[in-house]
Amino acid sequence: MLLDLRTVQQLDLAAVVADGNYAKEPIVETVTGHGLPFISRLPRNANLNDLYTGEHPRRRGRKKKFDGKVDFSDLQRFDLVSARPTERVWTQVVWSVQWAREVRAVVIQQIGKKGQVTGYAVLFSTAVTMPAHEVIALYRSRFEIELIFRDAKQFLGGQDVQLRSQQGIEAHWNVVLLTLNLCRLEALRAAGGGQDLVFSLEDMKRRAYNALLAQVILSNLDLSARFEE
Repeated sequence: MLLDLRTVQQLDLAAVVADGNYAKEPIVETVTGHGLPFISRLPRNANLNDLYTGEHPRRRGRKKKFDGKVDFSDLQRFDLVSARPTERVWTQVVWSVQWAREVRAVVIQQIGKKGQVTGYAVLFSTAVTMPAHEVIALYRSRFEIELIFRDAKQFLGGQDVQLRSQQGIEAHWNVVLLTLNLCRLEALRAAGGGQDLVFSLEDMKRRAYNALLAQVILSNLDLSARFEE
């Protein structure tokens, strides 16, 4: 799939983003082997080492490369990217023992009302020069795609198809996704655009059904002229 996507000239792939279950050596090596960054989530017990940045002592042997194991409860060696009342973001380039490569680690801490750390998540990117905010934005964009598939399956009959030909199945999915896009466009217009849009396809279907039912009732009672009222 990656090789096929690379041949599509209209696509400009920034990275491959996947759930933490896909953060395994075969996938990481495949994605990076095609020259693409890989972004995913790390477990809290990930085997990471701090890179040694101090002066090397004058002695025989290889220079010191690592400086202890990464401890997510002590982020003194990480750089603070942003701090808000409910969230703090830290980042650092570390060494992944599992993949034998440097990665950009991004730690997102959740802050409680009393200022204590109530939880954290660890993201990573194989592109060590990628800024932390870009890693977070790309990883969070994955959930938007998940919501699209959920709405298409649950509310628009994306899986309710009795076709066997590839062309028929693709036509069915095109109609489903076209309907979903039109609904999102209508919601954007109604809300006046903006980033704070809360979209619910279920609510739109319920409102459309209620409007249709009201129209049928008023039409049968010969009151269709008062439908708007």
